[in-house]
Amino acid sequence: MNSQAPDSRPSSIPRTFRHTGAHSVPPLTYDLERLNISPTAKSSAPKPWQSLLVGASERLAFLRDSGELADLTIAFPGQERTVQVHKLMLSMSSPVFNAMLNGHLAEGNYLVLQDDLPQAFEWILEYLYKDKKDLPGAVGATQVYQLADKYQMEPLCRMCSKYLLGVVEVSNLPYVFNLAVLLNNDALLYSCSTIITLWSDEVLSSPDLGVLSRAAMSKLVRHPRLGPSSELILYKGLLNWSRTQQGHDMRAIRQNMVPFLTDLRFLTMSEEDFINHVVPSGVFGSDESDAVLGVMRKVQGAKMPLLAPCLSTSSRPQHVRRVQLLRKPKSARGSLSLVYRNTKEQTMVDALEVTYPVHIRQFLSMGFIDLDPSIVRVLDSKGMTIAQGTWKGLGCKFYKPFVLYPDMKYTIKVLTVRGLSSYDEDEPLKVWDGWADVVFSAHLFYSHLVIEFLEA
Repeated sequence: MNSQAPDSRPSSIPRTFRHTGAHSVPPLTYDLERLNISPTAKSSAPKPWQSLLVGASERLAFLRDSGELADLTIAFPGQERTVQVHKLMLSMSSPVFNAMLNGHLAEGNYLVLQDDLPQAFEWILEYLYKDKKDLPGAVGATQVYQLADKYQMEPLCRMCSKYLLGVVEVSNLPYVFNLAVLLNNDALLYSCSTIITLWSDEVLSSPDLGVLSRAAMSKLVRHPRLGPSSELILYKGLLNWSRTQQGHDMRAIRQNMVPFLTDLRFLTMSEEDFINHVVPSGVFGSDESDAVLGVMRKVQGAKMPLLAPCLSTSSRPQHVRRVQLLRKPKSARGSLSLVYRNTKEQTMVDALEVTYPVHIRQFLSMGFIDLDPSIVRVLDSKGMTIAQGTWKGLGCKFYKPFVLYPDMKYTIKVLTVRGLSSYDEDEPLKVWDGWADVVFSAHLFYSHLVIEFLEA
């Protein structure tokens, strides 16, 4: 028998375990303490990786990170990097992948995903192998949701939908609305509809409007509650969307806009706006521009061009309502004066009640002028903050919808850094105002407060 040299390695298992698999993947180092694996002194040789992982979750995570036992390579067009995965994991998570990998449509051991975003697909792998639940923000969640729908991963679809309902706001509306139209998700469409109604100008002015598909843009332009402050804002939004879609090709831009121009109410614009903004955009030919101006000037025999036949001179209806809670001080005390105030959180309104559920768009007040942005919080009767915004100048807009409900009392607090306010700490007054069935009442500490809202 051959003599064997004594083993010079330590008698305990190393604190880390280094493994190089059969596949061409980078060597991995696993921290045993992180894996809750207690080293033992029974063997001086490193144990196989199967022995060092505790529980199914650690084993799946190891397979994901190492590519060990992988039997499928996934690639993406234009990307050098490939992903090593396991057919079993994809097949038991998606009926689409099951058909692609195991049925008569089986693709073999190398699969190119032509239309999938690599980052979104990698996140889905983390979800499948490691039960990851933290979605990658609103935009990333729309990408994950689209892939989950494509591969019929119903639990992930529900998770994405619930998440997006909680985070949709003006800044991400184009992405969420585009997905909602694509997937015909009624709940998301309703939430997006609320934002479109409350913040039409902001939505149409979004720099991300170009992500909308033609179908989504059509649904936005023809939305029954779209109410921009002017038709020019709608025209500019449509123009910017088309430029994003078509680049600098003026003929293609015009062709892209033609189906929508029939809905635009050019006769509600002023001549100045049409001449200074519409004509220079190059969408209208000179004869078409002259025709519109002729109708605006009521030239006899003038007719709107076929490109823009709408004859309506009525502005789009505004669905956002406004009430004013006005404090009327006793004549002996006179009116409240504006006083300079340093950092301090003050109660602007207490015991605010409504008679009908409403979405809040904005608070305005001449009784408070901030010199630095101030934080506004809306609290429910339990003292929980249900909305937070920034007071700038004379008002605070909330770009994420929130609802005030009947049978609940709310408090509005403002944290002033530097500002002027007509705050009366000693004597808040009970005030009220209403619109149709919606009545607001509150104890008001400032001279007045304007509330812009939408019936929920």
